[in-house]
Amino acid sequence: MSWKEPDAYDDWDAICQAIYRSIVIGSIAHSDEAGGAMPLPDYDRRLSCYDSNSFIGDATSQGQMAFVCFETETFPFDRCLFDVLDRTFNVVSQRRVPTVGARFCLYRRRDGEATLKSLTDMAVSL
Repeated sequence: MSWKEPDAYDDWDAICQAIYRSIVIGSIAHSDEAGGAMPLPDYDRRLSCYDSNSFIGDATSQGQMAFVCFETETFPFDRCLFDVLDRTFNVVSQRRVPTVGARFCLYRRRDGEATLKSLTDMAVSL
């Protein structure tokens, strides 16, 4: 089954989404720190605005960026695609970052809260 863009099959995308939903979103949902968080977008879900979401970002970035998916340039999953967000969480562009240089964190927002809280460590109860 081809998995590298532009030849990736829909089945590959479905596998990636299922793994991400189970391991990443499921683990975050079962952490004490993320309780009550607004939903995280699914893997490779393209949004125009993140004002109703929590999201995974890169703690080393200069501005707000929301993780979209992994990509392959030379080696499998060697870079990450992020949506670049403005102050009101609208997507204004995209940025590709080497995976090895990304430091993933959860930007958690709870319903009714205007601010995000950055979480880099979480205790997960399975």
